[in-house]
Amino acid sequence: MTPEFIRRQPLCAPLAGWFSGGVPVLADLNRFATAANVVTGAGQSLRFVRPDDSDLDYERRALVRGEVVTRNENWHDLFGALMWLSFPAAKAAMNRRHCREISAIRGRRGAVRDALTQLDECGAVVLTTDASLWDDIARHRWRRAFVERREEVRRNMIFLICGHGIFDSLREPFPGLCAKAVAFHVDSLPTAVAEQLERADELLAAFIEQSDDLHPRQLQPLPILGIPGVIGDSENPAYYDDPAQFRPARPGIRATIFPGSSLDSRCGSNPVEESPGPSEQDAG
Repeated sequence: MTPEFIRRQPLCAPLAGWFSGGVPVLADLNRFATAANVVTGAGQSLRFVRPDDSDLDYERRALVRGEVVTRNENWHDLFGALMWLSFPAAKAAMNRRHCREISAIRGRRGAVRDALTQLDECGAVVLTTDASLWDDIARHRWRRAFVERREEVRRNMIFLICGHGIFDSLREPFPGLCAKAVAFHVDSLPTAVAEQLERADELLAAFIEQSDDLHPRQLQPLPILGIPGVIGDSENPAYYDDPAQFRPARPGIRATIFPGSSLDSRCGSNPVEESPGPSEQDAG
């Protein structure tokens, strides 16, 4: 992956500014974090540090010391660091909630931490002015959304990746690459990339903080390579006929979109639209 690839790949475009001087190294990342006054979950100034023999795990070290363990010259960790810079409020909210859950359930994993981990590794934020477009995607109506309504998707939806594992996978994308997405219905779409990130960060942070029943089933599978413009193959309508990548919906699939204009409401109990059904599906 090169800075040129970052600029050309639509999903990577929000990261392009961080690559203006080449591929960032640890010193660059710390300079970026200081300039932006990024903080971790307890308000500690963020510092990216090399792995060592600390007795604290990743989340508690970030919370208590403001230190985010980052391997130098490692793409996966680089993208993890860039998510702290791109989604600072959401990452701080994840950090706080992870640590609350660790304390509450004495280190065991549960649904909340599973959902947080999915957002951290393979999360995506979708902003849309047309909830029916998200309804088509969430119900796996792939051809309707990405072929028949392709131009509507381009005009009325923004897809922003917040999961660093997805960026790492885009270095060598494979069919079936799938994000876990949360969608917000907004009145209008920001046009500038910085404003898009700011809005998505604000909404995702509120979702993480306010969802009392945070659970992986609130996250919808989103086949990344089916988003218009991500790869050239998707310009051919037949591309969406591959059931291995674009799976049909199972009975009772959920279709949930959250309000993008009422951050004070409890996200977990006030979706704009939701159909009854069991847990969401594991993949696209």
